[in-house]
Amino acid sequence: SELTKLCNRPVYLKLDTLQASGSFKDRGMAHLCETFKTQKGTKKLISSSGGNAGLACATVGPKLGMEVSVIVPESTKPIVVNKLKSLGADVTIHGKNWNAADELARKRVEEDAEAEYVSPYDHQLLWTGHSTVVDEIVQQLPGVGNTPAMIIASVGGGGLICGLFEGLERHGISSTVVAAETEGAASFGKSFVSGKKIRLESIDSIATSLGALEV
Repeated sequence: SELTKLCNRPVYLKLDTLQASGSFKDRGMAHLCETFKTQKGTKKLISSSGGNAGLACATVGPKLGMEVSVIVPESTKPIVVNKLKSLGADVTIHGKNWNAADELARKRVEEDAEAEYVSPYDHQLLWTGHSTVVDEIVQQLPGVGNTPAMIIASVGGGGLICGLFEGLERHGISSTVVAAETEGAASFGKSFVSGKKIRLESIDSIATSLGALEV
């Protein structure tokens, strides 16, 4: 590939854009929703999302017979709102950023005994589902025992990178993990550098569906 030529070493892309909802989020969401159903009998899900997590919830939930409600911030693009509705989700637009939408989602769950809160990134079951990326990397890389020297992953809320570390630990792999974060939404990066949790005053990225004020 062109990337392999550019870097002068093998570069592989994990095309999770081909997942049903369009992102890796299907991995964690499927594991979380199925666990909720089998262990709790959950029939209603309330999620907060700027885009991909809501789309994953709205894709997976109905397949398991679950009712899905998604609260999105005002910055969410109309194409995402329309896609959520086309998947059968009940959509509420609330607040200037994801954090405000999340507060409303949690409030609605508290008021509805039948509903289960679905975080877009902050849940162990999501991380375990995302960790299947590493299972597949181990299976798919050419060569017996071949493992990547480095994995580069995007960071929004941190769910994917948590899953990567879980998967790497499970397989006993010590690959370097590089976190790539969006300018204007780099709460993880600022926290990592300072050694303590940093809360951003606002999300200033043009990628309006990404990022959380703190992770």
